[in-house]
Amino acid sequence: MLTDSGGMGIQAVDALDMRGLQVPELSESLQEILRKQLPPLAVTRNPIDLTGSATDAMYKFVLDTVLPTSYVDMALIIALMQIPGLSINLGNYIVEARRFGKPIVVVSFGGNEYVAKFESNLEENGIPVYHAPHRAAKALWALYEYAKIKGAAKEWWWA
Repeated sequence: MLTDSGGMGIQAVDALDMRGLQVPELSESLQEILRKQLPPLAVTRNPIDLTGSATDAMYKFVLDTVLPTSYVDMALIIALMQIPGLSINLGNYIVEARRFGKPIVVVSFGGNEYVAKFESNLEENGIPVYHAPHRAAKALWALYEYAKIKGAAKEWWWA
């Protein structure tokens, strides 16, 4: 889980937990890599909270660092586009992160044209966008259930 809003991150963790999905704490070594590049106030355990000082580059760094690891099987990204350090490029970075082959869902909301362009870019590139953390959590849970049915879910997901 990657967020720029700690409160929404906690809501998402709670929603995932209610559905039986775990948000694993990242290893100390991976957290150390993140701490070296992120601002001191960023939380690196998981959920990763970039705080209101988030930038596109921070999101990209975290996605490129965490998604290739075995610590996570899917990503829930919360991007509140009202933060000054975020631009439409963030959507491109999220789309690029699909190369790691893991399901990604995004939580975003707002009523302005800028947010609409961000969300449209993601959806046009096959990344679902939800306007509430509990809806994104439900989507990831549904993907997990489907993977179980198809025999593709890792056993430890539900152990």
